[in-house]
Amino acid sequence: HDMKPRRSLMISPITPAIGGNGLAMRMGLFSDALARVSETHVLVIPIAGDLPAGAPLSGALRMHRVDSGGVRAETRFALLSQVADPDERLAAFRDWGRPSQSAGLSRPILNAVNRLVQDIAPDLVHVGRVGLSPCIGALPTRIPVTLDLDEDDNVALAMTPTRNPHHAAWLRQEGRACDRMITDYGPRATRIYVASRGECSSLARRHPNLGFSIAQNAAPSVSTRVFPARSRTALFIGSLSYAPNVEGLVWFIRRVMPHLAGSGLRLEVAGAGASPELLALARRSGVVMRGWVPDADAAYRGAALSILPLLSGGGTRIKLLEAAARGIPFVATRRAAAGLDLPPESGWFADDPRDFAICIRSILSDHATVHRRAGLARRHVNKCHSRTAIIRGLAHDLDSVF
Repeated sequence: HDMKPRRSLMISPITPAIGGNGLAMRMGLFSDALARVSETHVLVIPIAGDLPAGAPLSGALRMHRVDSGGVRAETRFALLSQVADPDERLAAFRDWGRPSQSAGLSRPILNAVNRLVQDIAPDLVHVGRVGLSPCIGALPTRIPVTLDLDEDDNVALAMTPTRNPHHAAWLRQEGRACDRMITDYGPRATRIYVASRGECSSLARRHPNLGFSIAQNAAPSVSTRVFPARSRTALFIGSLSYAPNVEGLVWFIRRVMPHLAGSGLRLEVAGAGASPELLALARRSGVVMRGWVPDADAAYRGAALSILPLLSGGGTRIKLLEAAARGIPFVATRRAAAGLDLPPESGWFADDPRDFAICIRSILSDHATVHRRAGLARRHVNKCHSRTAIIRGLAHDLDSVF
């Protein structure tokens, strides 16, 4: 008689995609890997928001969705959020003990997860990101579980710049709460994935009893190369609701662009979610805000270079891989390039505003060096971050967990 096909359920904080959003693209790696070895269902609990219309979604998966109430549905978190005194609010947050990204996981939501698990009867459940790890508590203990942390949230949150001492204390508590989730739910997971060796090392130091596996981020599959245009346009591409992206872009506009006066540089920004304050700064500075661009090739086609001026954040930057895969030269901070093990001569790297500007001027004037470095970056990315190869390896690893 025919054997029942293996089934998997992936619980994701955003709809998996093959382009357009770094978190969605990472979720797409896991959904596509699972689809290679099982009949795959994806439950989206959008605690990280969701994709704009027209985003290139992941493969033909069975999609389910639970509305998490805008991540404010959990009763205790909703109540503590209304406390006026910041010290009392922080104390209540500490007592609650979960990261705020888990606030949408109210009891009705977890009950809905449990009902879906009963209906699907999966042979494996994969959970994307620590904010959804409480879902693991709603699963029968007989079902194997894998968990993708992507980054070390504790370290990433500690980098977040703020001049407000209450906000800084809140972020420290967010990081501790993320670690508590790993302590509580990590032992239940057969595999815990992260994006780089750095994340692996920092998490292992704080969680010595858990094992962490590396699932590298991948460059998107690019059918044709998009060579750098002979323009003077720099491109910044990324979600403008992600705080490290906004911080880096503001730093570039305020600190780097003054050093580029007279260069003819034109900055274009592609990404959804810009705040009114960011839009006003861009308008005053002559920056072109293109909003959401569903076709990344179209965004890169007119660019002479890509900038990645990130000063904080964890994981590894898919946007850097995206530019390199297309043969576009890039200037990146060392934080933006962290975890990717790029050859030193594959791009331009600078943390000082003046040095960042010097790198851009070099790209605009030295076309021979541009083609040599961009070619090296593209070869490295194709070799080490091939989406096809990473999905194949991930599928093999997940297959062993069933």
